Amino acid sequence: MAETAHRSKWRVEMRPFAAFLTGFSPIAARIAVALPIMTISSTSLAAIALTALPFSILPVGPAMADQKDSRLMPLFDALQKAASPEEAQTIEAIIWAIWAQTGNRELDMLLVEGSMAMSNDDYDTALRDFSELVKRAPNFAEGWNKRATLYFLMGNYMASLADIDRTLALEPRHFGALAGLGLINLQMQRDQAALDAFQRVLKIDPMNAAARTNAELVKHRLGDEAI
Repeated sequence: MAETAHRSKWRVEMRPFAAFLTGFSPIAARIAVALPIMTISSTSLAAIALTALPFSILPVGPAMADQKDSRLMPLFDALQKAASPEEAQTIEAIIWAIWAQTGNRELDMLLVEGSMAMSNDDYDTALRDFSELVKRAPNFAEGWNKRATLYFLMGNYMASLADIDRTLALEPRHFGALAGLGLINLQMQRDQAALDAFQRVLKIDPMNAAARTNAELVKHRLGDEAI
């Protein structure tokens, strides 16, 4: 009975977390990413989120934009110090916006169009766009992460795991890819591996509410199985 109850809770928690994997939340879609290289206060982050431009008219940004962008370091520092889940979500959104830039307009459009197709359940178009993106930009972590998310939604967990491995090799701090790793392990009944993945999210993003909730649920399920 406890197992059945836990499984119903997995379904509740996985829906918002699966949306989190895409990185195109309503907040992220409005973040202007031309940020100075400095420590950013929570007040500044709120102002950025409130005044940012729509994603469709964002500047392409500097050529360095992607997981190697030097603007990410102070953002990850701020993420570690976030005082609330809401503050963490704002910082996550800015990180996602930087991750989503290749520095090449044509490649950026592949990412955007593929993400829109995925959100509309047009998986064939999304797969075509993401596969072209990783072919043309194999060192761009977010291309692999988007395709990993797509494979997850399609139920192709082994292909998703392979793309998650590529994502994390390029960007070990990728909390979205680690979240996906946890969800896939849940689906494959590998609870300890799922817990390890969610705990890795929390080391990077301590205020991530979904990761914390899922980690606690996995702990309870592991405890029930040990009885």
